[in-house]
Amino acid sequence: LYPVENEHGRFGSFEDFAQVADWASRWNMGLVPTFPNVQTADCTPGKGGGTPTPQEIFMMCWCCVVHKAKGIHWYPYQGKVPPENFAAMTKFVTDTTALTEAILGEESPVAVKDEELEGGRVDVRATAANGDLYVFAVNLKRKAEKVRFTLAKAPAGAKAEVYGEDRSINLEGASFTDSFDPLDVHVYKIKDAATPARNGK
Repeated sequence: LYPVENEHGRFGSFEDFAQVADWASRWNMGLVPTFPNVQTADCTPGKGGGTPTPQEIFMMCWCCVVHKAKGIHWYPYQGKVPPENFAAMTKFVTDTTALTEAILGEESPVAVKDEELEGGRVDVRATAANGDLYVFAVNLKRKAEKVRFTLAKAPAGAKAEVYGEDRSINLEGASFTDSFDPLDVHVYKIKDAATPARNGK
């Protein structure tokens, strides 16, 4: 499924792309790692959606991570990959290398709920590594969104460090809110927050 190529047709949206990633994992019961194809060039030159932008490539890759893919196949074959797309691909590889333990970590024992405040769709996955909680979030829409994240519990004074963005967000109780540009991706780290909730607290 290539959403940039088929976005305006039936079963071609970014939401469909996410659903197919879920199906791949569910149908093999999580036993076989999935490696989705992500287009990096124009699949059918002169037709369809054309060449994906760096932001589209970056978002599709992280969408696959959120939906439990263990790797990515690049699909560059029919078209030409522009230099800026290679830069996005390289950044994704660099980021996933730095975040390998979090990406391959266990699903978070602390539940994380997300609420889209503008009615859009942001897909979220929470994992645990070395006692820290990681939240991967991807805006699947071409419009800006604001999301409130709420942990089942959080350490006092906790902050959500935003990976690669040189900023952090203070939690209010066990919640924090952040803004997403269209097709935006954020990765959050909350230190010492990945301990199981007990008695619903």
